[in-house]
Formats: sequence, C-alpha cells, structure tokens
Amino acid sequence: MTTSLLSRLQPSCLLSRHWFSRLLFITSISTILVFTQLAHSGQRQHSAFDGPYISFAKDLTQTQWICNGKPFKHVENQIAFPIEFDECRQSLKLFNNLATAPKAVEFSGDYKIAALSDVHGQFDVFKQVLLNGKIIDKDGNWRFGNGHLVITGDILDRGDKVNEALWFVYQLEHQARLAGGDVHFLLGNHEVMVLNGKLKYVNEKYFQTARLLDTNVRALYGRNTLLGLWMRSKPAVIKINGNLFMHGGISPMMSKAKLPLTKINDIFRENLVIGEIKRKRNRQAKLIHGKNGVLWYRGYFKSSGATMKDIDEILAQYNANRIIVGHTSQDLILSKFDNKVIAIDSSIKRGKQGEILLIDDGVYSRISFDGHRHTLFNTRQAH
Repeated sequence: MTTSLLSRLQPSCLLSRHWFSRLLFITSISTILVFTQLAHSGQRQHSAFDGPYISFAKDLTQTQWICNGKPFKHVENQIAFPIEFDECRQSLKLFNNLATAPKAVEFSGDYKIAALSDVHGQFDVFKQVLLNGKIIDKDGNWRFGNGHLVITGDILDRGDKVNEALWFVYQLEHQARLAGGDVHFLLGNHEVMVLNGKLKYVNEKYFQTARLLDTNVRALYGRNTLLGLWMRSKPAVIKINGNLFMHGGISPMMSKAKLPLTKINDIFRENLVIGEIKRKRNRQAKLIHGKNGVLWYRGYFKSSGATMKDIDEILAQYNANRIIVGHTSQDLILSKFDNKVIAIDSSIKRGKQGEILLIDDGVYSRISFDGHRHTLFNTRQAH
C-alpha cells in the first residue's frame, strides 16, 4: 500500500520537494503505526486453551472450553461423578469433592503441615514450589502422605493460568484425602472480589473467554458451576495443631467481637456473595468481610498496627500458638512477633519464584525456590 501511494506522488507534481519530504515522513510514521496496531492486535488473541468450565442445570452437565482460540461445548444428560475431560491436550478426572469435604475447622494429629499463599494465576511457579516442598511428585501427584497442605487464598486474579491452578488444587484435594491427608484451600480477598463481580485484577484472557462463551467473567464461577460451588464451600479460617491459618489476619477489632472460628466461617459463607443473600450484611458480616476482617487485615505489617499484646490476646482467645497469613507480600517467608506470626505470601504472583512453609515435628522451615530448607525456628528447643 505504501509503495503504490509513493509511486503516484512524484516530486514533479504540484508538491514541492519540501512537502514531498514531509509526506514521506508522515507516510513512514503511518506505516509504523499500522504494523504496531497489527502486532498489538495479535497480542490480544486468545491463548490456545482455557477451561473447562463445568456447569449444572436440572439433570444436565454442560462443559465448555476454549481450544486454539475457539469455543467448544459438550452436554451430558445427567449429573454424575467422576466427570472426565480430555480435550485440547488437557486431561482431568474430577470427583465430587463437595461430598467429602470435612466439616471441622480445627484439626490435630501427628503429621506434617505445609502452607503457601497468593498464587495469583502463576501455575508454573506454584507447581515448582509444591515440588520443592515434596508435596507433589514430578508428575504432579500427591506425595505428602497424611500431611496437610494449606493455601491461604488468592489463587484468582492477575495471572493467566488461574483455572489450571484451581483444577490442580481440586484434583490434589481428592488425592490427599485418599492418602489420609488433606488440602485446605481458604478463600482470599481476590476470590471474594471475583465472586462478587469486582473484576479489576482479572487477567484479560478471562474477559476474552467470557466473550467467546457468550457470558461474563462472574458467571464463569457462578453458583451453578462446579468451581463456583467448590469455592463457595470454602472457609476463611482454620486451626491445625495450634496454628491459625487465614488470608489476612485477626485484627484487635475482630478479636473484640469474640466470635468462635466456626461462627466466623458460618457468617463468612452465609454473606459471601452479596447478590445471593436475601438481606444486607449485618454488623458481624461487615466486620468479617471488611478491612479489619480475616481477609483484608494488614495490621501485622504496619508500625501503627497490631502490638505484641494484641497478638498474645488473640492467640489466648483461640487457644493457639501462632497465626499464619498471606495477603501482604514479602520477598520470602518470614516470622514476626517473636515467631508468633508467620507471613507466607512470598510473591509467587510475580511469576519468578516462591516459597513454601513446612512444619515438621515442631520445626518451622521455609523451602526456598532452589529447594533448600531454611529453619525459621524450632519449638522443641524453646522447651
């Protein structure tokens, strides 16, 4: 197009050489802009795969996915588990984890505990961190025996492999329970945001998926979907062997409400999605879901936040030894308040590295991204 245009506009025309030079410059810039726009539009093309998105209606199971940038759908005239998916070089066998989910919020036993947080769609780093911690084998299968893995929220948002991470945790949860262990996926503020249609941090890939599937991002995790039902069943806080796990933390204000862990989780779930509850959130629900609640609180990492006295009172209230949280990003896992608070958001969200906390026979360690174990503290020596 550019060559043809220039051949018709010679200097012998009514244009002077000065104007011809200016036209040549403008045409060159226009050509650069055209190619830049083409390159940019190529970047916006949908990735090769996304899904599956499994939903239920009456006695039907609908599975939708994207393969090579194109939408596909399959409908089964029944709702039956396991649900098997083998398309676009992706293979899943999904059991009904909702039927086997533990009702308890407090656990105790002679087993190892591992914990990490804030995956944010960085599936490849997430898997490597689990491999480093010997939670999974090289094929991605559970190898942690009767151990308990805790993920303190924020698998959703930012990255472009959110569903890969969700389905991986879903399958790992089933494998762990068969082995006598468990996977505890606690919800973070980003899960709650997406379920409530607050999509500021959702990767562009999922808006493209929603358009291709003729729906919206929020509906991808609606209450008629398997992932949506699964996430809606998750707690906000649990206690394992004296360790309190949650996404953000228990604030002094939250502590004053004197809510048992079971009550916190019940109120949290009952008021999870505003559009799905019949009444407005009451004072307790607003507290739990607010900036001083268990998902959003950052006061352990601010000079004007919680004090040692606050931490001791919270631990005494819940008969716990320490609090383990994500939400506030660090470069590596670290302990604060005389080892009574452990921060496990090791910035996996950046997509470059991450760590996992390991609790083994009273020894608290961080496993760095190179696979080395670094002892944080040893409670056996303290006694």
